[in-house]
Amino acid sequence: MDRASVIEVEYRFPGHLRDRIDALYQDRGLAFTGHYSIIDHYFAFDSASGNQYRLRKAVEHTVPLPTLQYYEMRKEPLDGFLQETSRPLDFDTYHELITKKGDPLFSVKGERMQFSYQRINICLDSLDALGEWTELEVLVDLERDIRDAETEIFNFVRTIETYDGEILQHLTKETYPSLLLNHHEAHHTC
Repeated sequence: MDRASVIEVEYRFPGHLRDRIDALYQDRGLAFTGHYSIIDHYFAFDSASGNQYRLRKAVEHTVPLPTLQYYEMRKEPLDGFLQETSRPLDFDTYHELITKKGDPLFSVKGERMQFSYQRINICLDSLDALGEWTELEVLVDLERDIRDAETEIFNFVRTIETYDGEILQHLTKETYPSLLLNHHEAHHTC
C-alpha cells in the first residue's frame, strides 16, 4: 500500500471553538468532512523531539453503516513541526502489527468532528484523557511552505478572536501525546 508523506503545520487550542467558527464561516465555505471515533496506539514516542510511531483505528460515522479505517503512522520533527508518513492498512495487517508489537506505551482515544475551510483542517476533538481541543492544521508538501501555512492559521484565528489575543495566547504546537504525558508528568523516549 502507498505511503503518503506530508508536513503537518498544526496548532491546538484547549476547548472547542465550534460556535465561533460556525458563526463566522458557515456561509463562507466551511464544510463538514467527517465524524470519527479514533484510538491511536503509540509504540514509540520521544517527548523531546516528537518522533513517534503509532497505529490508528478509526471509525468514520457514515450512513447507513460506520466505516472502519486502519493506519500505520510515523512522525519526525521538521522545522518545529512534524513530517508524517502514513499508510492505510487492511484489518489483517493492522491486527498482525498490533499483535506483533505487544502492549503500546500509551493510547490516545476520543471523538473527532472534522471540518475544512480553504486549506485549513479544523478538528474538534473530545479526548478521554485530555478533554476538548480544537486542532487547526494545514498540510504542505515542501518545507518552504511552512511559514505561509502558519500565517494562514494565525489569520484564521484572528478572525474568530473575541477578546484581544485570547486564542492566540493559548495556541500550542504540543502534540496530544506530549500533552497527555505532561498531564501525567511523564516523559518518554522509547
